[in-house]
Amino acid sequence: LQDDIVKAVQKKKFHIYAAANIDQGIALLTGRDAGEKMADGLYPEGTVNWAVQMKIWELAGKVRAFSSSESEPEDKESD
Repeated sequence: LQDDIVKAVQKKKFHIYAAANIDQGIALLTGRDAGEKMADGLYPEGTVNWAVQMKIWELAGKVRAFSSSESEPEDKESD
């Protein structure tokens, strides 16, 4: 590491953490458990991955609603 980084770590102005995977990184950055997928395909409520899963489902629902409204035939006046 560069000297200025080593000095910042020594002064506790900068921290270096080891993470074996993205879930550990998420937990370090957010202070919340990332959450492991359960047998039913869901994540434990309150975890970061659960919040992400809920947001994806919300957005997917909006896409489905938009797509179904686009495919409905418009009222056409008879000639």
